[in-house]
Formats: sequence, C-alpha cells, structure tokens
Amino acid sequence: PNRRIHVRFEHRAVITNQGKLVVYGLLFGLCLLAVVRIVPYPVATAAVAAALLVLDRKILFKVDYALLFTFVCFFIFAGNMGQLTSVKLWLAKIMDQNALLTSALTSQVISNVPAAVLLSEFTTQGTALLAGVNIGGLGTPIASLASLISLKLFAAEANAETKRYIKLFLVVNGIGLIVLLGFQSIIG
Repeated sequence: PNRRIHVRFEHRAVITNQGKLVVYGLLFGLCLLAVVRIVPYPVATAAVAAALLVLDRKILFKVDYALLFTFVCFFIFAGNMGQLTSVKLWLAKIMDQNALLTSALTSQVISNVPAAVLLSEFTTQGTALLAGVNIGGLGTPIASLASLISLKLFAAEANAETKRYIKLFLVVNGIGLIVLLGFQSIIG
C-alpha cells in the first residue's frame, strides 16, 4: 500500500503486416466456428497449423508446450473419468444435489473449462453449472488456466517471491470463491 506500481512497455506494438492480421482474424473466426461445431475441429486445427507453418513458422517456437500439454491432460483426465461407471453414477448424484458447489470444487482440481466439459453431461442445471465453473476459476492456481499462466509469468521474474505470491493468491482467491459461492447460493 505504501509503494507505487509503475507499468512500462519498452516497445510500442505496431502492426506492420495488415495481411497477417486479416489471416489471423479469419483463423480466429474459424476456431470460433469449430467451438460452436459448425466446422469440425480437426479441419480448424489443420488450417491453423498450415497457416502458421506458411506465414509465421517462428511463432511455433514461442508456444508454451508444457502449459498446453498440461491443459490437454486435464481434458484427457476429465474425459476418462467421465467414462467410468462408478464415477458417472457418483457425479450424477452430486450434481443433482448441488451443481453449483460440485462444479466449483471440481474446478479446483482439473481447471474450470475441463470441469465444465466433464460435468455438463451429468446435469440439466446449466445455469448452476456455468455459475459454478466461473466462480470455480477462483481458488487454486489450477482452477483457471489464466491463473497458471500468471503464476508462471510471475515466477519467471527476477526476485520473484513465488511462495509469498501463492500464499496471497490462495487467501485472496479463497475469500473470493467463498463469498461468490455464498452470494450465488442466495440469489441462485
């Protein structure tokens, strides 16, 4: 509270290639069409990969593949867990009892997006599921991919006090999680 925070950007971003911007915009649109299942995702993936190989091969070396692999593993884990009969029965039961709390707590372990994918087939309470996974993005660093990215960026800084950051993160996010779950339970 007694220190000022100064944010500086050493380099001003300038768009030098309008053509690439247009292509990236079109690729983004293609990805959105894949998300809403208008375009098959293998087609969108192949188109994005081919475009990057042709237009901007260097960018493929800047991807954080470890983080990407971690997120893919969350989805694989969620998909596999959803196939086990005992897990299916248990998830259907607890989602029926409290979809909001179940989705928020599941997000703490496998991240909120894979939790939404996993739990969506076990409930008809879509509003509670969406509220739960959105609120569930608070809590642990795993709860949201954005939190994992911010933790990684913070830890890479010189003199980063990562343990202190994680403690503060858990306290602030834990309070936010509890408050928002309580509020949503009241208005829900």
